[in-house]
Amino acid sequence: MWLEPAAGLVSMQLGKVFDHTKEEYFRVPLEQGQSHWSEPYKDIVGANTLVTDILIPVGAMGMALFTGWFVPKARYQGSRLGTFIYLFILRWLVPIALIIIFLNSLNII
Repeated sequence: MWLEPAAGLVSMQLGKVFDHTKEEYFRVPLEQGQSHWSEPYKDIVGANTLVTDILIPVGAMGMALFTGWFVPKARYQGSRLGTFIYLFILRWLVPIALIIIFLNSLNII
């Protein structure tokens, strides 16, 4: 059952055993019967929204565009057809999908 503490919830930090199950961020959702540890806490500064809705899609877009357009083709190993398909997906399909995800996360579409 998910209510029982898993082995990963107890960790060693600087030689001391640290039991996460005794901390408020673990106990409160457990007592309220919620499945996610951060549910009762509010993100007042908007950091969660900033990171998950803006920074991750923008970072993924930057990596896709850099890898697809600026990394030399000689760096890719494999057949010419495989390289063509890979670069087509990376240059065109990935950015379109990331734009859709980005706009959806901002509730624009």
